[in-house]
Amino acid sequence: MVNRTILFIKSENGFITQAITKNLKDSGFNVIEVTDSLDDINNHRSFADMILYYASGSKELISQRMTYLTDLCNEYNKTICIIGDESCVNEAMNTENNQRIAGAYKRPIDIRELVIGVMNQFDMHKEYERTKSILLVDDDSDFISITSLWLEDDYKVDGVCTGREALRYLDRYKPDLILLDYDMPDLDGYEVFERIKNNPFITNIPVIFLTGKNDRESVMKIINKKPDGYLLKSMGRTELMNTIDSFFADRSFSAAK
Repeated sequence: MVNRTILFIKSENGFITQAITKNLKDSGFNVIEVTDSLDDINNHRSFADMILYYASGSKELISQRMTYLTDLCNEYNKTICIIGDESCVNEAMNTENNQRIAGAYKRPIDIRELVIGVMNQFDMHKEYERTKSILLVDDDSDFISITSLWLEDDYKVDGVCTGREALRYLDRYKPDLILLDYDMPDLDGYEVFERIKNNPFITNIPVIFLTGKNDRESVMKIINKKPDGYLLKSMGRTELMNTIDSFFADRSFSAAK
């Protein structure tokens, strides 16, 4: 059975918060109620996939809490929904790096709408957690081996060494992301990219170019091809993982809106 646990952060235990907790529990969620304190939040952060934050108090307090919560969500792969008075919700939504906010509900709160929204966002979160597949295309077999080793704990990774091998692979499989070396012999990355985008069966697969060149001319040449992004092959494991994780998270939340 899927663990459906929500961390409900609130500064008071009034009628509204009690009703929200009851309706979430009646809908099959396990609700962990905590006070609006960093110690309380920190002690329970690992037990839930989703955070429900009842924003209240001063602008400074809400801003501080949201900065902490969005950082927590990014680090531990959680989503967050906001509830509260209109001014408090607006303050929370204006937080920098707010891409982890999956929903906002202003008072007077329609509890049925809230529960349905939370259920939908929970399902979207679980879809994001599904193991994503990545096709790594690079003529350097050592680079493929090292990068695959870095990614394989969180993603399903297949690697090929030529553009033609990549196209043959895509005849049979549809990965969630292609990491494509821009400079390759035989078929270079741009030629492979063009064939992908001209094929209606695989055109929607996102492509991120890999490049070993960091000069402005090379980078602009890549950007002008309009891929879904580019990565420097010199980046380290942490930077690579953060970039890939953020890429999938952004796509997941964009699809949810």
